[in-house]
Order: sequence, then C-alpha cells, then structure tokens
Amino acid sequence: MRCEVGQAVTGRAVDRLVEQVRTTPKAVVRAVVSAPGGYGKSTLIAEVSAAYTAAGFEVLDAVALTTRDLGDRHGSAVVIDDAHLLGDHQLNRLREVVRSGYPRVVLTQRPAPRPAALRALATEIGEVVPLGPLTTAQTGVLAAAHGTELGDDRIERLHRHTGGVPRFVARIAGLDGLDGFRSDLALLPDDVLRYLIAAEAGATADTDLLDALFGPGRAAVVELARASGLLGHDGRLVPVAADAIRRLCPAPRRVEVLHRMAEIQLRSGQPVEDLAGRFLAVEITGPTAAEVFVRAAEETAVPRLSAEFFAAAAAAGPRSADLVANWARAAALAGDLDTALRLSDELLSSAHRESQAEGALIAGLVLGRRGELVRSAELFRFAGVPAAANFAVVAETAVGRRATGPPAPALVPTLSTAIAERLGTGLAESISDTPARALPTLFGAADLVRPKNPAALLPDSPAALAGIAAMHWGELGPAEAILETAAAGESFAARHHLLLAWVSLLRGDLPAAAQRARQAGAGLDNREELFAAALELGIARRSSNLPALRRAWSRAYPALLRNPVNLFLLLPLNEIAIAAARLGERSSFALTTEQITTTLAALGNPPLWATATAWSRFYAAIVTDDADAARAELSTLESVAGAGRYPAALAEAGGAWLSVLAGQPDADRVTAAASGLRDLGFVWDAARLAGQAAIRTSDRQAMTRLLETARQFQGRSREDAAGTTSVTTPEVELSRRERQVAELVVEGLTYKQVGAQLYISGKTVEHHMARIRSKTGITDRGELLGTLRSLITGN
Repeated sequence: MRCEVGQAVTGRAVDRLVEQVRTTPKAVVRAVVSAPGGYGKSTLIAEVSAAYTAAGFEVLDAVALTTRDLGDRHGSAVVIDDAHLLGDHQLNRLREVVRSGYPRVVLTQRPAPRPAALRALATEIGEVVPLGPLTTAQTGVLAAAHGTELGDDRIERLHRHTGGVPRFVARIAGLDGLDGFRSDLALLPDDVLRYLIAAEAGATADTDLLDALFGPGRAAVVELARASGLLGHDGRLVPVAADAIRRLCPAPRRVEVLHRMAEIQLRSGQPVEDLAGRFLAVEITGPTAAEVFVRAAEETAVPRLSAEFFAAAAAAGPRSADLVANWARAAALAGDLDTALRLSDELLSSAHRESQAEGALIAGLVLGRRGELVRSAELFRFAGVPAAANFAVVAETAVGRRATGPPAPALVPTLSTAIAERLGTGLAESISDTPARALPTLFGAADLVRPKNPAALLPDSPAALAGIAAMHWGELGPAEAILETAAAGESFAARHHLLLAWVSLLRGDLPAAAQRARQAGAGLDNREELFAAALELGIARRSSNLPALRRAWSRAYPALLRNPVNLFLLLPLNEIAIAAARLGERSSFALTTEQITTTLAALGNPPLWATATAWSRFYAAIVTDDADAARAELSTLESVAGAGRYPAALAEAGGAWLSVLAGQPDADRVTAAASGLRDLGFVWDAARLAGQAAIRTSDRQAMTRLLETARQFQGRSREDAAGTTSVTTPEVELSRRERQVAELVVEGLTYKQVGAQLYISGKTVEHHMARIRSKTGITDRGELLGTLRSLITGN
C-alpha cells in the first residue's frame, strides 16, 4: 500500500500494475483500471505516465492516437485517462492499436457510461483492474498527508462519512470541505442529479417510486449515479455526498424532485414521514406539501414531530378546524402546552359548535395537566362528550365537588373514553365508604395506558393518580410498581419520577428520594415544582437539617402560592404543613389549611384522602409539643381507624406518640405501633417514634429496647445497636428544654444560634449541654452528637 502526497491509494492489483511499470517498463502491459469518480484514477494514470517518461518512453495520449503516426511502438506507451469520455472514432482507433500488438496500453474508465466501442476495447485488452475505496487505515494516512492528524475514533468517523473515497477524504481533511462538491454537482447529467436528490430523500429502496420517477431508463441513470462516486457500493449516498446534496443543490431543483416524489407517494398510499422531513428543510408550501405534512403527522409516533408537521401543514395550505385541532392535540402530547392552549382558544372562538367542543376538550386536557382543575372541569362540561364528562368528574372530585351522577358511558369504546370512564369511577369510589375499591379501578385505568398509545391525550397520568391514591392508603409497594412501569415511557415523565421519589421519602430512603427527584429534571410546571420543593422539605426534615429546611421553605412557599388546592396535591401540602409548624410558619400556611379542610369536608372527609392529612396535622402538633392539638387530630384518626389497616396503624401510632409527648411512653405500645408502621413500609416514621420514646423515658431497660428497635428499623445490626446503647444510652430522662437544645445542636446550629432560636443566651445553652453530658456519661462531642442524633431522628 502506498499513500504519499500526490500518489493514489490503491489496492494490491493496481499496486502490482504500477510496480511493474516502474521496474520493468519495457514489459508488455495492457490494462484498464476501472473505478467511479474520485477513487484516484487520474492520480494513478499520472504515476504510470511519469514512470514511462522516466524510463525514456514517449507517452502518447488520446489526441496523439488520432493526429499522428504512432511511430516506433518499442519506444512509446499509450496512457489515457477517462477513456469513457472518448468518442467512438478514438475508441475504435485505440482498439486497432491494441489488435496490432502494441505492447504498452494503460487506460482508466468509469463503470458508466460504457459505450459499445469501449466495451469492445476492454474485451480486446483483456485485463480490467478495479480500484476500490480506501480502508480505514488508508483514510487516516491520506488525512495526515493533507495536514490533518486524527485519533482512531475520528479516523473511523471520517472513513464512514466519506465512504473511503480518496477525493472526499482529501476535501474534508483539507480546506475545501463541502465547497469542493459544487463542481461535481454542476457537471452531473440532469437525470443523475435528480436521482441523487431522490436518493437523499430515501428513495433508493423503493423501486416502484424510482420507476415512476425515471421510467425505463432508471437502470442507466442508477449506473451513472454509481459511476459518479457519490453513491456507495450499497447503492446509498455516501454521507458526505448527502450533506452536499442538502446544502449545495439548488433549492428549485430539490423542490421539483421532492414535489414529484410526494405526488407519487400520496397517490400510492406509501408512507411519507421521511419525505416530509425533507419538505421541512426546503420550506415547500402548497396543497401537495400540506397534504404530505398532514399524512406524516398522522404516521409518526413521535408527538414532537407530529406537532411540527401539523404546524408546517397549517403554514403550507388551508388552515381548517380539523387541522388546528389535530395540531393542538399533538402539541399537548409533545408537552408544548402554551401552543396547545393558544390553538384551543382559536377553536373556542369559532362559530361552529363542533369546533368549540373540540377546543374546550383540548383546553380542559391541557389545564388539567397544569393542575388548574376548576377551569378544566368547566371546559370538560362545556365540551359535552362522554370522555370529557368523565374527566370532569375526576377534576370536580379533586377540588371537592361531588359528581351529580354516575360516570357517563362511552358511546364509542376508544382508549381515551375507556380510561376516562375508569378514572371517573375510581375517583368516585375513592370518596366512598369503601375506598379500597378505588385502587383496582384506578390501577386498571393505568394499565390501559401501558401500550403507550401516543393518541391518548389525558389531563393527568392514570398511573400518577393510581400511585397517589395508593400512597394515601398506605400501599407503597403497589404505588411504586405502577409508577415504575409508567416511568419507562416519555409521557408525564417528570410527574412519575417525582411520585417515585415520594414513595422513597415515605419509606425513609432519603438518598433514593433525592436521586429520583433529580431524574425529574429542571424547568418543571407549577404542579411538579410544588412536588419537587416539598420533597426537598421532606428530605431536610427527616435529616434534622434545620438550615436545609429553611432553604427548602424559600422554594416551597412560592410554589404553594401558585397551586390551587386539590386532592392530588395533598402529599406535598401535608409535608409543607409539617415543615411550616417546625419553622414557625403556620400563619403562612393557614389559608391552605382552611382550603384543605373545606375541600375534604365537602366530600364528607373520605378516609382515603383525609387520613394522611389528619396524620400530617397530628405530626405537626407533635413537632411543636402541642399535646392538645395532637389529641384533637388523634380523634380524627381514631374515627377512621376501622376503614383499613393504614388508618388503623396511624391511629395506633398516634396514641403511642401522645404517651411519648407526655413523657410516659409505654414501651410495649410504642414497639407495637412502630412495628405497624414498619410493616406498611413507613420505616422512618417507625424509627422516629421508637427513637423519641427512647429519649423521653426514664426506664433504662425500656430505653435500651426502644433504641435497639429504632436502629433495627433503619437496617442496623442488633450487635451494632447493642454495642452503641451500652455506652451511649442516657441514664435519666432529658427535660423538655434539654430536648429542644439537643435537637437544634444535632441540626448543626452553634450555641449562639440555638440561643437565638430559644430566646436564651449562648451560655445557657452551654449549661444545658453540660447537663446532658452529665446525664449520659458521654464526654466526647462526636460520640454525644451521634447518640443524640440516633435518639432524635431515628437514624
């Protein structure tokens, strides 16, 4: 293999040919070197000519063949480039020379065109030597010869991009770039250029389309296109040539060919999605283009592309109501809610009732996705179709309005109507006296979306609603399973990741909660931002990190103000309620508390939705040591305890907490209540209850057992817990003020900051800490903080 500047990069057969001319120039050599344009034939023929000249031979070209006597055949050589361009007279003359026994004849040719005279000449010569593309290694050597040193990966990419065609490698590695293709395209016959445009548009595999475009002469056109070097051996455009067609081919010529292809494809009913993408690139307009864009929008399974095609159709041709409605739906599915709302408003402004109904349905779906459920329900009612009526039931229930009748039956059993009917039924069941019936119905609605049908535009994710309801009923495992399945798709991705993070938060797996929340990404809508901010609050609170809790509040409070209260927001709202109590921000949350109370009361305080809210209010009272408020909320929990195992477990835990708050924890009751929470998956709550009971009891034996229980719930070994408690368990109960001081110190506050929080001096804080050391018998600060953290947080 040779690859020097100015030399061709050839295969072994051509190497032997050139070597023979150099080493034994007097030998008989008759050969035709055949390759498409750009493969190095001209460079090769220059090498052969130079070798004969250096050996003292006269080199005769095509002109000499027809204008002079060849003279002494022993002192000359015939060397001709691009023999396919010779006329019949020249070719016949050359054939006579070969027949006469002329010893040295080297020609190059393209595979096409091959006139009869050239085929006869090649037969007379006998040896046809093919010249193939470069190998990857040869591509790297040639690039380096043009001043471009590349690593292996970039050489591989260059080789794929150029197809190993030497001329293309030289252009890309040198300074010409794509501009070097201008002359190639300009010299192509018209039919060949049209074929290459069609090939760039993906037509090479569609023989019927090509026959319609080029008629009986298609085969000859294809051969000429291959001979140009712009097509690879597989019949497809070399990637760099495709780039050149897109960027350098005159737009009118591309439009002409693409338009003709579109007419043929539309008439035959063939897919046009790829072709529509080319239409977008050259901004083709007109009725045919509009029809192509609409057909492509209906073909594609990618909502973003569908919306783009519908938008192009609206710009290319008549803007019908059906087109606007389909565009609005596609935009909503693609997540472009602003465009969907703008288009739905256009439909609502129409004078036709059908367009108004379609606009109302789409606007209701979009506003439902944004959490604007009151307005969403109004629009669904206005739309008046069965699916919309059922979606209205969902929205109205979520904002505390009982449905006036049963869910509307679907007249046409489409996927959307079936989902809507199940969601309406499931939400109605969730506010009944038998809430457990709601979960199978809602999970069934979520299962209908598993085919990931992009045409199913919904106001919310059925999996999200099923997961939310399951979490409200203490069913963390099923909630996680349905959300994991849904998270595998693209629809409602941020919502599903945030709800999966919520499952982890409720279990107390804070690293997993943080990781899943990050998967939701940035740029969240108002509803998802509320969930994300409340997750940050929940993680900080469960980590007893007061500074982080304050930072998270500054994010959560604005999000709170931007979201109207509804059932589907109770998870974050309940977490914010506890954080507000912990931070002394209850007044900031007072209006929301009132709205939640009103919403639940309007629905009859259904156990599935009211239980978690009652628990959050109970817990807010616990963190502020408000025993009276805690007892009031406990009565609410006890009133629904018979509705299911989750409210029963919370009621039992509430009773145990009150004994802890009173400073007289019953170890057996606390252990049983904590175990009930743990069995449901609420591990952090279980460990917190046991840990707080341990720190507030004066019974050393009970303290040891409770602390061990707390640590076991957190996955720590019995040996580790026993080893720690034997050294660090306090001998006596801490006072209320000592507990407050200990909690703030564990959260990382300095003595001065603790004093500012409790309105005491830093010296007084230091005094309290000295008493705690005395009571626990621990002098090492790190060991003391570790023990207090375990007791306070359950971690």
